[in-house]
Amino acid sequence: MIIRSRAPLRIGFFGGGTDIPPYSYEHGGKVLTAAINKYAYTTWQISDNKDLTVHSHDLNINTKVEDLVYDGKYDLIKATFKYLNLNKGGHFVLHSDAPVGSGLGTSSAVNVSLVGAIWDGSGKAAEKPFGMVKTRKEIADTAFKIEREELGIAGGYQDQYVAAFGGFNIIEMDKNKNVYVIPLKVPRDIQSELQYSILLCDIKMPRMSGNLIAGQKKEYSEGKNLEIHHKLKELVKPGMNALLNGDVKYFGELLHESWLVKKEIAKGTSNDYIDAIYNAARETGAVYGGKISGAGGGGHMTLICDPTRKVEVQKAIIKKALEFSAGTENVNNLVDFKTVSFDDKGLYVWRV
Repeated sequence: MIIRSRAPLRIGFFGGGTDIPPYSYEHGGKVLTAAINKYAYTTWQISDNKDLTVHSHDLNINTKVEDLVYDGKYDLIKATFKYLNLNKGGHFVLHSDAPVGSGLGTSSAVNVSLVGAIWDGSGKAAEKPFGMVKTRKEIADTAFKIEREELGIAGGYQDQYVAAFGGFNIIEMDKNKNVYVIPLKVPRDIQSELQYSILLCDIKMPRMSGNLIAGQKKEYSEGKNLEIHHKLKELVKPGMNALLNGDVKYFGELLHESWLVKKEIAKGTSNDYIDAIYNAARETGAVYGGKISGAGGGGHMTLICDPTRKVEVQKAIIKKALEFSAGTENVNNLVDFKTVSFDDKGLYVWRV
């Protein structure tokens, strides 16, 4: 039997950074995020013996799993096997539409996808089917605990939950560490206008979010960015209202305001290249606002544009990227533009 699963990546619009402890534990965090049609996939070909093999081109893994000792080599996969007490063998293949370091929540989507495949292949879906909200919540909780508690990987809580639930959500964590997923019913016309207005730009700068988050937490521990966190959280509500009212232009303008605030949260969130690319896009007059996805420092830039002028924005970004490379690089190695649509299914598992 073959089990396949997929979990969506995400664009975090507002509140990013407030979902990271210790701020989220002390003051409660809140984010507005949306799942997109880029995915992390798992295939599990179940065998009659208990031998386990794992292949992932993205992670440069093709190996037999000899033990579940954490040694820095595919620890997230081993931790998932261990945490779920996997007692069946087989061959696992994992891949995703965007690499780790993309800023789109790839690592957590990989984990949610893996948990979903094991959940189904181990028979848990019979008792707790995926269509139940509490099942998706339990899967997200499981993925969160594996990453943040079992392995101690620095990060927030939004990625696992949007990967499990899909759609547009306000995701909150209270001071007691309870996570709440509040779905937003965004009309189809508004979704269509927003996705037509989004220009997702891979600036070909993968980054290690853990290093950036460590810097953010250090700044916070020194009392330097508490008010910045508060401001980021305050922008969630007007961002949500602009979205539900279909005011995409104002939504983008709020995103610009949020990005200016987010850049103050820690060193490395932005850099000269990111600022130059973003400013070049804004100078066209066609960009309402934008941000670097995830913790910052690289990955993907999300821009909200006049959709009829996207080509103009792309040309401005390409020109600036070539200036930084002194024209010596192939532009395809510098920047890649992607169109997106929104995913409303979340984790999806099927059998072959």
